Amino acid sequence: MVKLLKSHPKPRTFGIVIKHRQPAATKLAMQVADWLEKKKCSVIIADEAEEYLAKRKKAKTLPKEELPTVCDMGIVFGGDGTFLSLARQMIWKSIPILGVNMGTLGFLTEIKADEIIETLESVLQGKYNIQERSMLEACVKRNGKELFCLPVLNDVVVTKSAIARVIDFQLSLDGVPVARMKADGLICATPTGSTAYSLAAGGPIVHPAVGGMII
Repeated sequence: MVKLLKSHPKPRTFGIVIKHRQPAATKLAMQVADWLEKKKCSVIIADEAEEYLAKRKKAKTLPKEELPTVCDMGIVFGGDGTFLSLARQMIWKSIPILGVNMGTLGFLTEIKADEIIETLESVLQGKYNIQERSMLEACVKRNGKELFCLPVLNDVVVTKSAIARVIDFQLSLDGVPVARMKADGLICATPTGSTAYSLAAGGPIVHPAVGGMII
């Protein structure tokens, strides 16, 4: 099957996030950073990458939450958990993320380690596809006051405290009551999150392109 690549802006500044305590990820990130710099690109490393920074003391760094202020694209070396940690930051500016799988099961980190340079060759030419994912916004309100709201790529889980007990839930959609139930928790997942906790709880796998939600 031939996959046609669309034209997009050519990124020149890359923010890199590396999975903790994974030497292979650190080694590959160094190789990719060197390659990008030879292509006259700027590379900024999330300052939590201790193994990388121990070997590259002069590397440009920023806290992960500040990467969206300077980067055109993010690159993640790790698994889905590492990907999600960056996605929560990048969402505010809709910055694309390239996920490099380092050998673990990954639904979000799709690029294989031996494909990353070839992939970046296309990216630097502006030839790549962006897959948009549905997200949720989770808000906690108490006594009519909004305590906080957070963007969610995978799922929102409402569960009991450490004490074993059943919770009374009332589920509403757009303010319209839909169901009342007694349960030990409630999972509300996006199609992306359908392969995470929701799947472990017996939920269906939903294609990311579906504009739906799993409860």
